[in-house]
Amino acid sequence: MKICICGGGNISHSFIGELGYSPELNVNVLTRKPMEWADTLDVYYDNVFHHKSKISEVTDNYEILNDADVVIISMPANIRFDYINKIKDYISEKAFLISAPSTGGINFIFDEYLPNNKYACFERVPYISRTREYGHSVNTDVKKEVKVYFSETCSADDYNMLSDLLKINIIRLNSYYPLFLSNSNPILHIAGMVELLRGDYPYKQNYPLYDIWNDNTSEYALGMDNELEQLMGILKVKEYTNLLKHYGVDSKESLTKKLKSIPSFKQVMSPLVDKNGEFVIDTKSRYVQEDLPFGTCFIKLFAQINGLKTPYIDDAIRKIQPFMDAEFINDNDLLNTEILDKYTKNIDDIIKKKYTVKG
Repeated sequence: MKICICGGGNISHSFIGELGYSPELNVNVLTRKPMEWADTLDVYYDNVFHHKSKISEVTDNYEILNDADVVIISMPANIRFDYINKIKDYISEKAFLISAPSTGGINFIFDEYLPNNKYACFERVPYISRTREYGHSVNTDVKKEVKVYFSETCSADDYNMLSDLLKINIIRLNSYYPLFLSNSNPILHIAGMVELLRGDYPYKQNYPLYDIWNDNTSEYALGMDNELEQLMGILKVKEYTNLLKHYGVDSKESLTKKLKSIPSFKQVMSPLVDKNGEFVIDTKSRYVQEDLPFGTCFIKLFAQINGLKTPYIDDAIRKIQPFMDAEFINDNDLLNTEILDKYTKNIDDIIKKKYTVKG
């Protein structure tokens, strides 16, 4: 089986590290920086060397996609639309597409621009990973279970293929709503940013995000999560797992303790950048460029479509939108979809073909 992994971020490194360990797989990498990659990748589990994986070819030539059986797209939501438009004509109709993560409406992009390809979209990433040395090594924590949405044309064989390929227990989602209406980064990261702005901002140094997380942050995140859960009820999505259940806790206090105790979360730095000796919000960070417009704003979009009030989510967007020099939400608590268009590269236009937007 020939696999092509598109992108060179943390999750791509983990896909390469896990799949390249199998002698039965031919793993290729499509990246803008092929010269920075070795032909093998060292894989660490909990910072202890575990194995070395083989990479068949690393290139920036899109033609590597021509004979790929599986194409894995792992990159930020804010660049996926343009990227898929560049590579779509090189992908065979027989290729099975995988996206991880799948926030930002990538399933709609697949339907629109690669309508004949089967695909699988991960609700959350299958690995918690950090690149140790770009193109050379990665530290990976493989999840035991992941939820995945399969396109309507997929069969049981496709489900089994993916499960066998990744050697992870896969729970099949019946709805695509959990993909882009997510309580992962669009809520946790944004709630963390709101807490940053409530603190001693601007800062004299950077801090891990969950070091500054406290019970007030948890209460705020749970407020956003409750609004999303109400939306899922309106949409009749039974597969939604709220934050308390996902992390196996029962209160804001226990959620705070849980988030602070997760080893991989301790490595997550706040989205701050040094500017003239002061650490301020990094407007180029994925928290700002990806998690807000492609995550939190999409939750607001569907809440607005369905007439649901979302005061916590509205407040969060209002607090972060100045860093994008945009007004996604106006004084009437309505999402400005024309402004959102500019940031989501018309992905929400694709979505609006299926739904009628109120307001």
